[in-house]
Amino acid sequence: MICQMWSILLALTCLHHTAADVPIQAYLDPVQLAGRWYPISLVMDYEDRGSLSVAGRTMIPIGNGNLDVDFESFENGHCILRMDTFWRTNMQGKFMVDRGFTIRIVETDYDDYLIFHLEAVGKSALHLDARRRSVSDRVRQKFKDIVSSLGFPVDKILDVPKYDSCP
Repeated sequence: MICQMWSILLALTCLHHTAADVPIQAYLDPVQLAGRWYPISLVMDYEDRGSLSVAGRTMIPIGNGNLDVDFESFENGHCILRMDTFWRTNMQGKFMVDRGFTIRIVETDYDDYLIFHLEAVGKSALHLDARRRSVSDRVRQKFKDIVSSLGFPVDKILDVPKYDSCP
């Protein structure tokens, strides 16, 4: 019985991903990420409803593979604008943010969808963004497959509410 419990615990521990397991898009071109992106879905291994209040992001290439990212979110009925810089690292498709986050671009086709992984100390999340406010069933399934492969529970995927853009 004790052996079975240890086996189950070990299996569950191995299910959740590590940063080294997160795939990164090969040959990422940050310039093609430029423009407006709308959050569609996300899955997190922590509780943070703030991620659900994002109305959109605008990515602006600033040279050397770095990106300025403007976020619009709604908090207590007010539009909040925030800007972060995604600083490229020596690994293509991996960025650092001054607030201690690591961003990995998992997959994008530049024209339709963007899947990225966000990691901070003790927290990680996988996001699906799109150029429009919805995605095809094929893209949703692709996101679910990546969620599952990284050990996030598929039943914990959250659809992000669709907010109007800030005025």
